[in-house]
Amino acid sequence: MMTFRIAITTAVMAIITTLAFGLILIQAATIRAAATGAAYSAMDFASANTVGRLEADISEMSTVVRVLAAERALKSPSSQSNADVIVVFKAALQELPQADSLYVGYDDGSWLQVRRLDVLRQSERTKLGAPAEAFYNINMVRPTAEGDLPMRRIFQNAAGVTLAERELRDYGYDVRKRGWYRDTMQAARAVVSSPYASFSLGTPMITLSAPLQESANGVIAADLKLDNFSNQAQAERPGEHGVVIIFDQFGSLIAHPEYDQLLAAMHQSNNTQLPDVGEIRSGLIGARVGREKRHRRQRHRRDRSPEDLRFTLHSELPFSQRKEE
Repeated sequence: MMTFRIAITTAVMAIITTLAFGLILIQAATIRAAATGAAYSAMDFASANTVGRLEADISEMSTVVRVLAAERALKSPSSQSNADVIVVFKAALQELPQADSLYVGYDDGSWLQVRRLDVLRQSERTKLGAPAEAFYNINMVRPTAEGDLPMRRIFQNAAGVTLAERELRDYGYDVRKRGWYRDTMQAARAVVSSPYASFSLGTPMITLSAPLQESANGVIAADLKLDNFSNQAQAERPGEHGVVIIFDQFGSLIAHPEYDQLLAAMHQSNNTQLPDVGEIRSGLIGARVGREKRHRRQRHRRDRSPEDLRFTLHSELPFSQRKEE
């Protein structure tokens, strides 16, 4: 009798233990699923925020560029209009904190750029030779009768007082040979470039450009400095160990946690092409990005309008998130 009771008790305890263990597993799975769902939702929100901000920045810059394309002061490349154009560009840059510079180029080789220096790193300011108090860098190319394209570089403080000037006779910048200029003239509409290394700084840029309206034969453009955007994107990454990678439909990197190192390696090897998704070859991110690259391999390069631009953002688990010359 005692043996039978022990057997029954043992069986009941085994059943209870099994049920309790099963309930624990179900509860753990439920909690894990809820946590994973919350993580996905949080990182979906973070990714949408990051990409949305980039698209908003580009859209805002494109709108300003299109408006300025009809500006009277830009109709002629004559030196008499320089002062008016500089005033207009400075005012526009104050409304576009995300922009690096505004500039206009003409079919005779003339070019005028106004650049903000407060968005540059110290190494970039040094490369330009900017004085410590300089806030603006103004660059002007005016062709000579012999066809030469010397450049005049001016540095001003925030009040517009000139601090230094330099004449660069063999600078070698011909706006008519730049990809953003040729593409815009050919498309005859607003165009957004793929990321490329800027001529003066070698830093990654996206250019928003539009053909000048009415009688002027030229292009107005604005630059978005991508290394700055990449740093902002990493600062807002999803979670403590999150990684943000953004690339466009052609595989060009727009944001990456090691963007600075990739750029440094590019400069050391004297490579003028910016890194793309092909530079990421290891780990989970590499595998995911590799799949994205294979899906895009057959796509052809084409001129893109700001409305055509789309981005893909990826992050580490648990969230999967035409080169200019």
